[in-house]
Amino acid sequence: MKVKLSSIALFFLYFYLVTETFGGLLLYVLSLVGLESLFYIRDLSFIVIIFLYLIVVATKLKIRKGDLILFFIFIIQFLWGLINLPNIYLVLFGVKLFLPLFAGYFIYYFYEQDEIKISKTFIYSLWIVSVGGVLMNYFIYFPWEGHTVNIGNIDIETSRSWNAYGTEFRRLVGFTRGASAVAINIAVFSLFSILKYKSNYRNFLIIIITVIVLLLTTMKGVFLAYFATICCILLYERFRNIIHYVPLASFIISAIVVLFSNILLYIFLTQNQLIFIAIYSFLDRMYRVWPEGVSLIMENGNAIFGRGIGGIGVSQIYFESHNYNPADNLFLHIWGNFGMIGVAALLYVLYFLGRVKIQLKEIVFVYIVLLFTINGITSAVTSNAIYNLFFGVSIGFIISKINEKGISNNNNQK
Repeated sequence: MKVKLSSIALFFLYFYLVTETFGGLLLYVLSLVGLESLFYIRDLSFIVIIFLYLIVVATKLKIRKGDLILFFIFIIQFLWGLINLPNIYLVLFGVKLFLPLFAGYFIYYFYEQDEIKISKTFIYSLWIVSVGGVLMNYFIYFPWEGHTVNIGNIDIETSRSWNAYGTEFRRLVGFTRGASAVAINIAVFSLFSILKYKSNYRNFLIIIITVIVLLLTTMKGVFLAYFATICCILLYERFRNIIHYVPLASFIISAIVVLFSNILLYIFLTQNQLIFIAIYSFLDRMYRVWPEGVSLIMENGNAIFGRGIGGIGVSQIYFESHNYNPADNLFLHIWGNFGMIGVAALLYVLYFLGRVKIQLKEIVFVYIVLLFTINGITSAVTSNAIYNLFFGVSIGFIISKINEKGISNNNNQK
């Protein structure tokens, strides 16, 4: 029996989604038998998907314009990272970090050709498991919470612990490796799930459960982004022309809060003390994280090329800890890793999202971009594999629409 390349790609997509959903549990179990290194074999899923697409390109001797642009940006920033960054491990870890985005972008090709269907039932099942994990974790302390394994002389938490004001506190992680991971999983899986059913009552129940569970994880950024996305969904029929431009506006806002953080900080500090307490983490980003991130790029890179792939964010935790900056902002993260050429490319894609014709079966890609970019105002969303994966799929959708000239001034939904 002949197995289609698209079927293999879909298998590895599902394989990664399952291993990510049970990430904390899986890494903990593997660590008990001394096989924790096997956990990261799952990242090969993205390499396989990319390789399968390259086989298609080689077979058809045809490459899309968007592929060439993506490849050009990647090569330029990869080489700049090798030249500019203090060690190659930063670059390689940065490549690993963005593999899900590229894999998602390429897997949309198979989806577009009607060679695969991403099962909403499968995603809905992952949503149920993720929600159930958090609810169980509320009553039960899982053994992988705060557990640490050592791989290649690097300590890696099976499930991340959190610290504030010098005091460690607990955040619910479910079956995953962290509160942020499970919150993002639940939010993303929820958007697919509410499209599975036509029943408004069932969808309302999914949304309410998601909101409650996100509150339990205490991940404010994901919660607020999800809440804003749901508001956009509820208003979509009446204001679709405006809502299609919300991701672009969100990305522009993410740039403004970074580049003008000192001015905004002054404005907030002159307000009521209660406001200061309520948005302390946001103010901390404006006071410390974002200005230090800009300084890192300008002093250890440049404004045009940033620092190169792996130059800011998670990769620094392991290979440049003395300069580590979390880059809790989509604009800052893209600028640091892909330079202004990456920023310009993303602006271009988000602008055309406001002009492409959206069919009902494609609306989930709009929802994903909404959630991603809104959350990106205060979070390094490109550091999360699930976000990267589905945002990559959504970018593939937008670029495909641009290539087929599916542009409309009215954004009529068919």
